[in-house]
Amino acid sequence: MLYWNVQKSKFAMIEAVDAGREYDIIAIQEPWQNPHIATTYCPRGGRYHLVYAGEGSRSAIMIHKRHRLADWTATATKDWCRAQIRTAIGEITIYSIYSPIPGRDLSQWQSPIHQLATQDPPQYTLLVGDFNLHHPNWDVSGRRTEGVGDLLALSASWDLQLHTPYGEPTRTKHGNRDSTIDHAWATRDLRIKYEGPEEYKLSDHKPQVVHIELETLGRQAPAPDSFSWHMMDKERVAAEAAHLWCPTNVNTAEEIDRQFDLLVEELQRIAAVSVPRRKPNNGRANPWWNRKINEAMVEAKSLERRWYTTRSQVTWEEFRTALRRMQKAIAEAKRQTWRKAIQEASNNPQKVLALAKWARNRSHCSPEPPKIPPLKIDEESEPTAFTHSEKTNIFRKRFLPETEAALDDIQERTFDDDTFGQTIEIDSQVTPEQVAGVVKRAKPWKAPGRDGIPMGFLKACGEPLYRVLARLAQASMKLEYFPRRFRDARVTVLRKPGKTTAQLQLAGGWRPIALLNTVGKVIEAIVAERIADAAEANNLLPANQMGNRRNRSSELAIRLLTDQIRTAWAYDAIPSLLQLDIKGAFDRVLYVT
Repeated sequence: MLYWNVQKSKFAMIEAVDAGREYDIIAIQEPWQNPHIATTYCPRGGRYHLVYAGEGSRSAIMIHKRHRLADWTATATKDWCRAQIRTAIGEITIYSIYSPIPGRDLSQWQSPIHQLATQDPPQYTLLVGDFNLHHPNWDVSGRRTEGVGDLLALSASWDLQLHTPYGEPTRTKHGNRDSTIDHAWATRDLRIKYEGPEEYKLSDHKPQVVHIELETLGRQAPAPDSFSWHMMDKERVAAEAAHLWCPTNVNTAEEIDRQFDLLVEELQRIAAVSVPRRKPNNGRANPWWNRKINEAMVEAKSLERRWYTTRSQVTWEEFRTALRRMQKAIAEAKRQTWRKAIQEASNNPQKVLALAKWARNRSHCSPEPPKIPPLKIDEESEPTAFTHSEKTNIFRKRFLPETEAALDDIQERTFDDDTFGQTIEIDSQVTPEQVAGVVKRAKPWKAPGRDGIPMGFLKACGEPLYRVLARLAQASMKLEYFPRRFRDARVTVLRKPGKTTAQLQLAGGWRPIALLNTVGKVIEAIVAERIADAAEANNLLPANQMGNRRNRSSELAIRLLTDQIRTAWAYDAIPSLLQLDIKGAFDRVLYVT
């Protein structure tokens, strides 16, 4: 674990996050603040999850992505952040603390030390950060700061032991005496090893490293139960799919369910032997980091050691010059990487669309929180949902409310009886060519459902799979039965763009998406095509309906609207337009099972 007061230096944070060594946890004090959005430096695709309260915060924690989200929780405030990590011996609570320098009037001193003193001590605790307090117990010059007694009282109350060595210079400023103000305090029963300062720079404070001697804390997350589809062996998939068995007599609903279960199990077996497993997502290094930056960093570290030994003005100037060269190398590398990305996008429409989407939805937003924050019912109430099940219940009530339809105003009830008269026949014959058309039109790598099989894998299986699906889809249509395993969806929630931290504590700050099994989506697409064709052939749709119809689009709707407006103007009439959007209409459809 690394803790460091970076004194609002972005380049210092870049060093801690991107340079060389990877830490399980990084605790930052006085982090750099992005001038455009309420966040600090922690790349979305990098190695760490960020715990940060937002603009004006003087503390942050970063947790390596090798640790599962289910194994930890976190809280962020202005001057302290907390991560609670579950281990084999119990929960370990780690604090990143920035305590401001006390003034002459201690009654005006607002320190997180006072906030922690009002809380019950956790079983295992590690407090790290910049305490800005001197005391002869750790200051080699014997200095004592007014208010240090509050820290000593907290250490006695929580049974904490100081692991920073006596006289260790944690802050070295040219022309000033060294100070020991960055501390690591831990519960006496917690085994802590102080490893010493790291050779980072760009801040007067020295980065400190401590090690919690607990094997289970640094355990690797289990391998994810999914595949690296971009590394799929297409030839192996096609060879295995050639042996798919095509059923002949499927005459009952039970047989349809059984055959689809067998088919999905066989497809999963083929995926297991043809596609490598995906590695855990532990983030990645920044693409702009290069050899020139590394060489500049090595030079700066060497000159820093020389200055620390001599403390002369000449070595100080050499050290500062090396730091400026390193900063310039980082800025140049980032600029060149960005220009290269723009150049590549200019020749690739897909990359242009990706850049446009990033600029529209993400460039101006703070990073998404690694975990859904505690949720509350409304804006006035306090958060009540902290666990996964509690948050799920709030989302379920918002997105899938149980409603009763009010039918009192409907006078015509002939739809209750078999009195519709003419019926519409829909062709139930399904050919392999029709299945192939549906599969080939679908996007290949959209997120799959609970079976984990994407559409791109079905495409790789080819003609043998199309024959099996055609036979089973035809049986399903004839029996008017949709397979049971495809009725379930995996629902996940995504953050709505532009929502603030406070808005994300409400269910309305998130939107649900339902991930359906791809094999079932093929059958749904075939049935939808038949229904749409029958509706068009029998003139069942309003003439001006534009949505979900062939050869109609938003552009056509706009042209139709403008023509109607111009026609009204031609007759000296005043056109009026009423636009309606029914809030949560789909969520409140009454489903009868």
